[in-house]
Amino acid sequence: INKGLKFIPPCQSHFYYPQPMAEIIEQEYNRLYAENCKNLTNYTFLTNDTRAKKFFSEMKNLLQQLYTRPLSKILKANARYIYKMIKSMKGKLRKANIAVGQTDKSKLFFFIDTQEYEEKIRNYMSKTNAYQEITSGICRLEDDLHSVLALLDYLLKRNRIIKEQYKQMYPNLKTLELAHIYFNLKVHKPEMSVRPILASINAPAR
Repeated sequence: INKGLKFIPPCQSHFYYPQPMAEIIEQEYNRLYAENCKNLTNYTFLTNDTRAKKFFSEMKNLLQQLYTRPLSKILKANARYIYKMIKSMKGKLRKANIAVGQTDKSKLFFFIDTQEYEEKIRNYMSKTNAYQEITSGICRLEDDLHSVLALLDYLLKRNRIIKEQYKQMYPNLKTLELAHIYFNLKVHKPEMSVRPILASINAPAR
């Protein structure tokens, strides 16, 4: 935690993922391949061009080298220590029933009893009546996506938008998620109330 919000645990592919290294390499290659194919297409380059094929081949070889290169003793020991520390911390927090989050208007973290935290959220929801909790267990993401795609198709067929605009507004199905809120704790307030943060960047816009 004292390393800050942007800290990334080192050597995650060696300690954090259960799948074989070959599978991790293939997944990463497929992700980069798809992104680069999209960029090439946007600039009217053919993905089966000789230069493109050579680029993708060298990219896969580079990934193979980077992921399979032996770790130095110091790096491996440090990465294993951080991995065990994070794993231990997660286990202790679960057992103690403690919630961890980022404080409002700062880069600090807060630790709070889970029940107390949930009570603050319920009080906010009840007081403002600004958001709706999904209690049915049915996710509305599919309905929202269908509405957005139907609207885009309608606009394209009637020449209200061009094909390029259609592609830019088309939701990314790999990162798609339902818009939701989470709450930061206002530790600078006497009553330590919560502030809602709306996460909707990957949600289909309606």
